[in-house]
Amino acid sequence: MNKTYCGLPSRELLCVIGVCALACSPAERTDIDGIEGFGDEAPSEDSTAAGGSSAAEPSFVDPEPLAFGVVAGDRTVVSITLLQPDGDMLAQDFINSGSASTGLVTALSGDVVLPTRSGDPGVLTILDRFRTDVITRIDPRTAEVLGQLKTHAPNESDDASSFSSNPQDYVHISDDEAWITRFGVNASADADDPDRGVDLLRIDPTNFERGERISLWHLNGEAERQNPDTMETEMVTVYAKPSSIVRLTDRLVVGIASLSLTFDAAGKGMVALVDLKTQSAEGFELPELQNCGTVVPVVDDATRVIVACSGFFRGVPRDTAGLAILHLENGALEIEHVWRGKDDVDAPLSVSSVVSLGGSEVVAVATGSFGSTDDAGNEIEPATNDTMYVVDVATGEQTELFQASGQFKIGSGAFNPRKGLLLVPDASVNAEGLPTAGVRTFRRMENGSLARGDTIKTDEVLPPRLVRPL
Repeated sequence: MNKTYCGLPSRELLCVIGVCALACSPAERTDIDGIEGFGDEAPSEDSTAAGGSSAAEPSFVDPEPLAFGVVAGDRTVVSITLLQPDGDMLAQDFINSGSASTGLVTALSGDVVLPTRSGDPGVLTILDRFRTDVITRIDPRTAEVLGQLKTHAPNESDDASSFSSNPQDYVHISDDEAWITRFGVNASADADDPDRGVDLLRIDPTNFERGERISLWHLNGEAERQNPDTMETEMVTVYAKPSSIVRLTDRLVVGIASLSLTFDAAGKGMVALVDLKTQSAEGFELPELQNCGTVVPVVDDATRVIVACSGFFRGVPRDTAGLAILHLENGALEIEHVWRGKDDVDAPLSVSSVVSLGGSEVVAVATGSFGSTDDAGNEIEPATNDTMYVVDVATGEQTELFQASGQFKIGSGAFNPRKGLLLVPDASVNAEGLPTAGVRTFRRMENGSLARGDTIKTDEVLPPRLVRPL
């Protein structure tokens, strides 16, 4: 209750962000404490390192993660807690929006994520997204900031009209190569502008330099929208806004949102298949689906990804929402399984916060509804809570796992296949906005079921939103 960030109580604070104008590689300590012995234990026999700093062709037996990062926040400030591979506390509030020194040039904003699967397990990589646009890499052992990089050239002005590259995900390939997705659209830029956005940007994660880009503008399209001023139907550009990344050997599968600038039109459902050797990208369409920005790796599988398509939220989301498992073979993708919400209208629309449990089985969330009332305040539709289900994408079968208290509360979790441990952030809060849940734990049993374990409270003030493996 007494925790402060940037010198103010967290619930009253909107931190003033000082942005690193150029690449920063200070390699100095912050005011956070390092974790003695972090990562020193030898990995278990079946946890071959996947995608370490020198691995050109990573193994895809998922490694025993060195830790899990838990991002907690209230949309204005965040804290990041580290958990041990078995879920025990490693470093509570390891870093937060108040952590600052000469080593940490940019304070964390309230819009922070960790990579889906960074490929660099010894480093905490933080993506500070819209209007901060900075990647920070920290060594948990020493608490040294290895460096920071702004994901586009600094704007002359940083007002609401300036370009924000809005980085969404990060994948580490080698000591001098990593890639990020840039969701932002610089609509006024010409084709040769390195900060046009809607692309993947190569960065040097050691020297913190921006490199070449792989443009996805050729995957843009057109879609209908209703003009809010004239109420007439018109065609507008929908942009191939790239989001999450999964690496499959020398290729990347990238989720594509395909939305208009004002998010009032949606294009075809697709992902991009990126060939790192040729630095080229091709679109792979997902028929009858839309807004397919989420891709997650399939446990212990070098050739498959799961795609979650949330549908067009300004329409009827169920009409174009669903899940798909894609298989990469001989350099090409194919749809192996697909579940569409419109084909099973009585089933929960479980397409959010997807985590692979292996094979065709995932956990996913059916987002709750706020309900509706008439002009007199009489209830038309009751409010419903977020509910997490175990879903078999191959059959469509769903089994309820748990409910949160409210809507947009269950965040994206992580699964440790070596210990059968599932971690799910539950951001339920009380009337004062304080957490009432935490990170829920589940254990995979021999019969395949998930048994509920303890709930970990990672922060007394901020509810958990995201869990990712390091």
